[in-house]
Amino acid sequence: MRVSAHIAIAVGAIFVGLTAAEVLNSQDEKRLAEKARLAAVPPPKHQLNFDNEAARVTTALRCPTPKFTGPQFSFAGTLYGCIMGGAETAKFWINEDPRFPGTVKNVKVMWNNWKRDFGYGLHSDKPEADRMVEVMSELYAPELKDDLLRAFRGSGARSFETAQMKIKYEWTPGPGIDEHLLVLTPR
Repeated sequence: MRVSAHIAIAVGAIFVGLTAAEVLNSQDEKRLAEKARLAAVPPPKHQLNFDNEAARVTTALRCPTPKFTGPQFSFAGTLYGCIMGGAETAKFWINEDPRFPGTVKNVKVMWNNWKRDFGYGLHSDKPEADRMVEVMSELYAPELKDDLLRAFRGSGARSFETAQMKIKYEWTPGPGIDEHLLVLTPR
């Protein structure tokens, strides 16, 4: 925690009659309780290896610049990302599960569909986004490929399940951008 945050906590604690140490100890207790709660959650039955999946996706997409971002917080794992298209609006993410290091928490395809032309044309990067959905389908739910593509091109929330995966599609409209998000979570 930064020093300024410690000072703010200490000042706030004075107003409620607590010492800064009592407030910080309380926060530590909350963090430890949350860690214990998460540790009690059983791992998914169909775990995927994070590094293997990142390699498979990179190969299948022919991702020109795959990126790995290390955990930024104790509650987050490593993030794999492949961003494609001229406007860089098509994104494939794999999140590592921090509770079970080395395993996949979820796999996501996101497309920020620009409804205005900002130099890349309307609906820029649509072919790349569609290809990402095809790759996700081929790797994780081939029997749902047509359904997932239809959902991703649509404008309503949908849910799908296989024996190994839960898949959720969300569409969030905006004034200039519609966000299409497909999330696959191992069971």
